[in-house]
Amino acid sequence: MEIKLETLTPVHIGTGNSYGRVEYFTTENRINRLSFSDLYRKLDEENRETLLRGLEEVSRISDEISKLTEEIKKARKRKDRKLENLRGEKRRKEQELKTKSIELQNFFAKFSDIKILYSYPVLNLDDLKDDLRGEIREQIKTSNYLPYIPGSSIKGAIRTALLWRYIKDNADNRWKTRICYEDRKEIKGET
Repeated sequence: MEIKLETLTPVHIGTGNSYGRVEYFTTENRINRLSFSDLYRKLDEENRETLLRGLEEVSRISDEISKLTEEIKKARKRKDRKLENLRGEKRRKEQELKTKSIELQNFFAKFSDIKILYSYPVLNLDDLKDDLRGEIREQIKTSNYLPYIPGSSIKGAIRTALLWRYIKDNADNRWKTRICYEDRKEIKGET
């Protein structure tokens, strides 16, 4: 039996990996993932140093933003007066990160002969540009870098939809009660 499915909304089935702004660059309405090993091999010593310094700065600033985020959470709980100062400092660091990330992307763009692992169209690049961190969660894909939806995910979605419809349409509330009870036990960790 062959079934053709059409998604009604965007679908993301991730690998669990993500990559930041320094690992891709954008051109028109595409995201291009770089081969870092290819890039590094082709750089001369001066450009390697520039790249490593830039990556270290991005990493340092990202760590500082993470620490500030934690401090803001703690200050909010304590109703600390320093909260606004912390938020201002975080905004400054986010702007610094954005600037440094753009500098690195411009650095990458100078090396047009670098191998691009894959390139995907994007509907609206402005969404990425506005995201200060610009982190992309990796989609599961074939060995040729083509995105796909694994059969197990499709099977699980269909099974869930069929079960939901059966329970919704079944006049016998016993199933609804049983499932709700099992869910509560699982949430409470009483398996």
